[in-house]
Amino acid sequence: MLILFLNIQNHNIYIDYLTGINNRKKLDSYLKKKINACTEKKTFSAIMTDLNNFKLINDKYGHDEGDKALQDFVGLLKNSLRANDFVARYGGDEFCIVLDTCNKTVLEEIIRRINVCVEIYNSSKDQPYELGFSMGYAIYDYHSHMKAEEFQKLIDVLLYENKQIHK
Repeated sequence: MLILFLNIQNHNIYIDYLTGINNRKKLDSYLKKKINACTEKKTFSAIMTDLNNFKLINDKYGHDEGDKALQDFVGLLKNSLRANDFVARYGGDEFCIVLDTCNKTVLEEIIRRINVCVEIYNSSKDQPYELGFSMGYAIYDYHSHMKAEEFQKLIDVLLYENKQIHK
């Protein structure tokens, strides 16, 4: 029973209660592990996403609908990704995806799938709003020797630049 209890506690420490995906604490740990495992020939990519006008959804339709929008967006992300891709809630309406690829073409294909999945969701009109999002992404450069926090900051800056284009 103690082992079961400890496993449940460990699970709860690293999972976002609302979306059921990894939380920021798990993301930080996972990114450090990925960076430590990098070699010159094997690295990874990451994507940071942020819902556009999320506050408007909460303000106009209520927090329950805002929660549903977050859960739906996570579902769309999961449907666009491969089984071994890592998804975490970074905070609020921001999410981070870590991908086992250093191939720019593969990364761009995954980004295309995310965009298509959200477009299909928006065209279904089962919700009174459209989901829009911005994203920043990069392939981790082994030679940069960036720490996890520095790499997160890089993709966050790229996300912010993309968000400015959407405004």
